Amino acid sequence: MGGGWTGAPWGALFTHELSGHTARVHAVEFSYDGRKLASGGGGNDCSVRVWDAMQSKEGRRLETVLSGHTRAVDTLAWHPASNEVLASATADRSVRLWDTRQCSATGTVQTPGSNLCV
Repeated sequence: MGGGWTGAPWGALFTHELSGHTARVHAVEFSYDGRKLASGGGGNDCSVRVWDAMQSKEGRRLETVLSGHTRAVDTLAWHPASNEVLASATADRSVRLWDTRQCSATGTVQTPGSNLCV
């Protein structure tokens, strides 16, 4: 199977499993500089996890767990100029802006719809 987005066969692409979520992952997003990976949990795991995406001898490591949503995380988006600011949208009808250095939400917006993409 060739063609893919890089032209390389899919079997040639490097993969790495990250452990930590307690349910299926609904969303993943690399920061613009490629140094961080955010993952959003589904089911009863309503957390957002931020990973160091750079390969090291120890593998990729979990940087932080962001908690506060009450439903599955559906969408993630990094700020285009900062790999420390992340937005998450969930089925709880909220969008949260996170400062990943402080491990806290800097703002929350309630939305009228049931799902939202950021």
